[in-house]
Amino acid sequence: MASKKQKRVEYTRDYKISLWEEMETCYIRDGMMTLSDIKRQKESVTDSLNACQRQFIQFLERPDQKQEKINEFVNSFNKFSLEFPDLRKDDQTKDELINRLEQLSNTMWDIIESRKDESIE
Repeated sequence: MASKKQKRVEYTRDYKISLWEEMETCYIRDGMMTLSDIKRQKESVTDSLNACQRQFIQFLERPDQKQEKINEFVNSFNKFSLEFPDLRKDDQTKDELINRLEQLSNTMWDIIESRKDESIE
């Protein structure tokens, strides 16, 4: 009878040891897989964030016509000033220049508003 009890104790002990080793192996394997998944997810989020930032920068850097409009105004003003230097002191000329400047300002605001609407879409 003692030998049956001895075998039972060894069987139980060996079984528990093998069960423990199997659980330990599964724990380590699952932990490594989880850490690997976290690393892949972090890389994916980082890549997505970088792509989003690049798209936003491209969106902000898209060309517009503001500089062209300013250049046209400046060239027109300079040409007028060179051709008719005496008229710059005239009140009607000043009023006309102020009027053109207001038109330029309105044009700039129109461009800004259209870009704002474009960005909302």
